[in-house]
Amino acid sequence: MGSYAASIDIGTSSIKAGVFDDRGGLRGFSRRSYRREFQGSGTVLFDARNLTRQSLMCLREAIEKSGVRPVEIGGCSLSSKRASVIAVDSQGKAMGKGISWQDMSGHEDVAGLRERIDDKAYYGITGLPLNAVFTIGKILSLKRNDPTTYRAASQFIMPGDFILRALGARDFLTDSSQASLTGLLDISSLAWSEVILSLAGIGKEKLPPIVPAGSKAGVVSLSASPLCGLLQGTPLFAGGGDQQCAALGAGVIDPGIAGLSMGTAAVTITPTLAPLLDPLRRLACTAHVIPGRWCIEGLQNAAGGSISWFSSLISGKRPSRHLIESMAAVPPGAGGLLFLPYLDGSAAPHWLADAHGVFTGLSLSHTRGSLLRAVIEGVAFETREILEALQSLALPVEEIRVTGGVGSHYELWGQIMADIGTISLKFTENPHASLYGAALLAFSGMGVFPVLAEKALPVIRCTRTCAPQKDTFTLYQKLFEKFKMTRERLFSP
Repeated sequence: MGSYAASIDIGTSSIKAGVFDDRGGLRGFSRRSYRREFQGSGTVLFDARNLTRQSLMCLREAIEKSGVRPVEIGGCSLSSKRASVIAVDSQGKAMGKGISWQDMSGHEDVAGLRERIDDKAYYGITGLPLNAVFTIGKILSLKRNDPTTYRAASQFIMPGDFILRALGARDFLTDSSQASLTGLLDISSLAWSEVILSLAGIGKEKLPPIVPAGSKAGVVSLSASPLCGLLQGTPLFAGGGDQQCAALGAGVIDPGIAGLSMGTAAVTITPTLAPLLDPLRRLACTAHVIPGRWCIEGLQNAAGGSISWFSSLISGKRPSRHLIESMAAVPPGAGGLLFLPYLDGSAAPHWLADAHGVFTGLSLSHTRGSLLRAVIEGVAFETREILEALQSLALPVEEIRVTGGVGSHYELWGQIMADIGTISLKFTENPHASLYGAALLAFSGMGVFPVLAEKALPVIRCTRTCAPQKDTFTLYQKLFEKFKMTRERLFSP
């Protein structure tokens, strides 16, 4: 077999698949969307069977486009959205719909758990705030609302691990990077927490075993081969969480470099050499896909999602050229218009599950371009609060590398983010960092890159840099204070 690896990235609303060479070149790429169901009371579901079918077809398309013969592909791994969950029966089949990380219906259940363990103690074990966005909230909600399915479920599985089993993995398993967003992992030992499981009333047997990311998980099965395009017997390797894979794919490996992944959600992430807990519990501590590394993360629930939401109301799924040109004509500050980007609640650094999106300062003078600029500025203000929380922990951030579709598609977004964040941004050449990170896990399992360190990997190239402009600093500083004051008045706990 040759030095090519295939990978799949399961995102919030879409699937990507790619074939990479051992120099980091993307030889073939495909993308498919899948549907989510937004129901009442914060419920967000997806069809696990359809997700499987679309994922395998997406991989086959990427292989066909690559021109690489399947016999030359030495392995495959996956990157997956985190905190989502699929209940499976004893035969490994999905029981009903999967539950998306966006689902906040477990808010009441998390509040009940808080009566048995306080926030400080919970954070000290898991590295996470006690919040319904994490998998524990989904499982507890299912336990309360559908006890029959809960009792009958053999295991609760993350989407990427579910797809890996469909490809032929010998059993359901997960890695510590994905497990660290369940709210059930001891972040220091990287094992399922007996304390949290006991308090939540969740049996350890209902969770998959934890293995290192990049470890061999099986081979492509006879039945999956014609569906996914890989040869039967192609090695499969345990994958990782999408944000940790994005960090690996962007070269965010050692302290001093941060990653900013802009998709439906956004995550600012920086590595540490040991677990680091925020005394104010604003930021999450998770496991990296790289052994001996942890990550400090700031999650924004609806970053790119806010832009997509507004654009879909005005001009389609993405902002039209006319809408972008209209926004570009609007000066910084959007004419006094302010947007709070909490369309799916507020995550880091405040963790306000009942917060919601708000426009303030609207007048007859505002245009569609004004509103889009205000949305992008609001997302950037939220990111700045996360950066300030990182700085308060004395974490060195010398460089921010941006990945994801939002940053690569809208150049003005990058300048706005740099101006508001008062820090330079570097945009990676490959916007599909999660997909590339999963491929690097496969290469590692294949022995091509046995050490996942920046000096041992292909050079991560950046195509452009956005530096902050001094002439906007005073204006944005005033608006940033107004942003914080507005949030405190509307949504303080």
